[in-house]
Amino acid sequence: TLEDVEERLAEWMDDRGWSPATYNNALSQVSGVFSYAYRKGWIDRHPIKGRAERMAGSPLSCIH
Repeated sequence: TLEDVEERLAEWMDDRGWSPATYNNALSQVSGVFSYAYRKGWIDRHPIKGRAERMAGSPLSCIH
């Protein structure tokens, strides 16, 4: 779920000292995996597409 993804990324951000940009990059990578799985028919829906929010403070935070 979106909540699971956001929770895990937040844990990694805290544990590893990620910047907001690193968080956003990781979110993009995870989203890409879900997009691929959806296109292949491995999952019924993309659990984070259009729902996940980028972390503020990143140069890319305004891009959706």
